[in-house]
Amino acid sequence: MIERLQRIAIILHRLRPLIILLGILGLAGFILSAVNPTWWEGAAWLGPCGLLFCWCLTLYSVAGVFSRVPPRASPEMGWWQRCKINARRGVVWFLAILMVILTLTMVVLTYQMLRIWLT
Repeated sequence: MIERLQRIAIILHRLRPLIILLGILGLAGFILSAVNPTWWEGAAWLGPCGLLFCWCLTLYSVAGVFSRVPPRASPEMGWWQRCKINARRGVVWFLAILMVILTLTMVVLTYQMLRIWLT
């Protein structure tokens, strides 16, 4: 699973400027809708802009955390090196599980927010 996330992160790492730009636009739209609801059709764009910002943060996090996954420990390595590599990979596995939970939560949140926004 972490190797697959690494492949996704490498692709997202190339798209990082676009992700940052969309995140800034989402944050700006969110702030403008929250501060001045009379501008830009009131608070109607508050939810979608907030979701865009949250998705951009999630994608940016995936690109940053999983772009450098430590390789598997080989049997030729010393005991201490294998322990260090396995500990690093364990931390990456923990972060991968948290990222999957976060992504599933974002999918549910997106569904709920868009369902409310479109009605």
